[in-house]
Amino acid sequence: MFERLPCLPAEFNPGVVNVACRVPDCPIVSTICKKLGQPLAQTSANVSGSSLNPTSIDHFRDLHPNIDLILDAGSIISSGEGSTIVDLTVESGFRIVRSGCAEKETMQKLKSFGLTKIQ
Repeated sequence: MFERLPCLPAEFNPGVVNVACRVPDCPIVSTICKKLGQPLAQTSANVSGSSLNPTSIDHFRDLHPNIDLILDAGSIISSGEGSTIVDLTVESGFRIVRSGCAEKETMQKLKSFGLTKIQ
């Protein structure tokens, strides 16, 4: 999570001070970002407050009326475990907001940059 910058449209997660950046290990998303020359701004893969971690196109059915584009690349992750969410707004460190599928690797990478885990 990072402090929200003014360049994000006001209607994109209104009233939210911090935003999360997701770095998926997904060739399709990586290719789209490379072709565009910039990251994609998008909302979560579920309705805010929902505990559902979508793993198939069917899990998005409730969101379909509000989605501009759906790319079905198959199962997202077989375990259904969500992404690890890390707060990087803390001074000289990081805080795990939500444990997820890449927590160990994420913590190792952050520590390699000299950041300390804050409880």
